[in-house]
Amino acid sequence: MNNKTGVRFALSYEKVSLYVIIPVFLLIGIYFRTHNIDIQSLWADELFSVLNSSLPNLSDTLKTFEQETNPPLHGIILHYWIYYFSNSPTSVRSLSAFFGILSLLVLIIKFYFSKKDSDLYSFLFLSASFGAVYYSQEARSYSMLVFFSILTTIWFLKIAKNSSEKRNDYKTYGLFILFGTLASYTHYFGLLYSAHLYFVLSVYLVLKNEFRQIPILITAGVLQLLLYFPEIYKLVFLLPQTDRISWIPSTGIFVFFEIFNYTFFLLPYKGIQVILICFLLYSVSIGINFKAAISYLKDKSNSPTKENLYLLGGVILLFLSTTNIISIYKPVLTGRNLLVLSYPLILFISITIEIFVKPKRNIKLALVCFFSLFFIFSFTRSYYKPFKEHYKQTVSFLLHEAKGSSIYSYGEDRFFNYYFQQMPEHNHMRVLEFPKKENQLDLEILKAIPKGRKIFLVESNMQSVFPEAERVRIEKQVSSSQMIPIWGIKVYVLTK
Repeated sequence: MNNKTGVRFALSYEKVSLYVIIPVFLLIGIYFRTHNIDIQSLWADELFSVLNSSLPNLSDTLKTFEQETNPPLHGIILHYWIYYFSNSPTSVRSLSAFFGILSLLVLIIKFYFSKKDSDLYSFLFLSASFGAVYYSQEARSYSMLVFFSILTTIWFLKIAKNSSEKRNDYKTYGLFILFGTLASYTHYFGLLYSAHLYFVLSVYLVLKNEFRQIPILITAGVLQLLLYFPEIYKLVFLLPQTDRISWIPSTGIFVFFEIFNYTFFLLPYKGIQVILICFLLYSVSIGINFKAAISYLKDKSNSPTKENLYLLGGVILLFLSTTNIISIYKPVLTGRNLLVLSYPLILFISITIEIFVKPKRNIKLALVCFFSLFFIFSFTRSYYKPFKEHYKQTVSFLLHEAKGSSIYSYGEDRFFNYYFQQMPEHNHMRVLEFPKKENQLDLEILKAIPKGRKIFLVESNMQSVFPEAERVRIEKQVSSSQMIPIWGIKVYVLTK
């Protein structure tokens, strides 16, 4: 009777997971990856990607990446996406939403075949992950990076499992190379992540005395490096010469906050450190089951789940350690770059919940669902408020206030003009780059402007700021000046 009841419960748990919980969280994940996708203005980094990928020919787009430190795969895919769907804000961001949704579908398929609770938890956490949702609405490469890092991690663990079962599966190695290469061509952190996977796999094979697998792994690594060869010169010549980006923090404990915040959202909710409560509940649950957990870890019998725990933990710690060391020389650690670790971290925590956390399966599932919902509704409360650089709102302001007037920027006028082109009522209005002569602004153009006419200067806080001395020179040529701040952009209204 007990066995029958147990079987009935197991089937019920699986059916509820597949036919209720997964569809609900998939819809939630899709909703927040697509809802109000164009409400935020494209900011400088996005506009750089969009405008370069909007060039008529792919060869022109590729030329822009020759001196760009990021690899070109996202730009190439975005180029064709724009060709078929347009370069509107909704369209270009939809590419990232597409890869964000694909990531969820991959984890659903993984759970469907594995039936592991940890795979179910991973899907739930990723569907509500701050970084995964946020970068599904940004026209940059990070949503693609998450997608390819998920696939690379899956086949990394598959290689480890096959080696423990004394099997050589060249198809698995081939897919590992493929997705590792695609991740590397998406972002240079994808290359760093792949390198760490190869190193951890080599250590794992040595510890398992699987020396016959090492030549295969070395061959795979060499092949992937050869496939990445066109981009190697950037790592050698371009990246070391790039200037330090002022907003990237120096190495330190901050990096651990960044990766957890972009994965689970750590900021307080109405002043309450909810994540601390989550951590305490998690720790207490493991503490209650501490002896069983230690016994499980000491058990020398092969367990793929336990080995996955060690492998993922090793990759995460090694990656954070080495990138911290790199950051001593050149700070590179940001929350968005660390999204490459979001799935390994989610899967690692999901496995520990499956193995070590005490409550029954249905209670654990309910708790994971609750906290996933809490995370996503916490950060989306303020998610749609303007921030960064609001080019769209600036252009809307100029359309109403600057008709018939001259509008100048210090540089990157194309960022403003992109939004003018998106407005049906723009009437050929555009921002011009202020002419320069011998490294100074050429003020001769002001003489041609009638007295009493307004002149508009626009500048971004992150791009193309007028030097203070140059702006003072301009203001001496006019009768009045007013500065209007618009979310990361300043508009100076000058009257001749």
